[in-house]
Amino acid sequence: GVKASVAARPIRQVDMSPAQSIAGLNVLCVDDEQIILDGMHALLGHWGCHVHTAQTIEEAWAIFEREPIQVVIADYQLKQDETGLDMLARMMGSVPDIGVSLLTAEATSDVFERASDRGIRVLRKPADPDDIRQFLYEHVGGQISHAAE
Repeated sequence: GVKASVAARPIRQVDMSPAQSIAGLNVLCVDDEQIILDGMHALLGHWGCHVHTAQTIEEAWAIFEREPIQVVIADYQLKQDETGLDMLARMMGSVPDIGVSLLTAEATSDVFERASDRGIRVLRKPADPDDIRQFLYEHVGGQISHAAE
């Protein structure tokens, strides 16, 4: 009976080759809490991503300039002069096709609005791994579809 219930699940397009599509993705995670970074490192590493982590905006920029980062997931509140939102907006300015997502516990309408105005995806903290994976697939899928044309 187990097989039947699995087959009955609606197949979303992202399920085609889960490990393959996001494996090898260069992801930068920025959060001032090391425990969050450790969790993201374990999660994304498990999916085969190359994970880079930074606790400050300065560290994040150093990695961003040195590595071929494709996706950045940043906390909104980094306890610095600049928010994660400002940093992501600047990164998008220098690498237009980068995938960016803002993780925040303070998902106020103001933050949502400012993020969506810039085309930045907002994920609530604590983030659901499925949501993070879906975001990564969409980024990779978007790039793949462009290449296919």
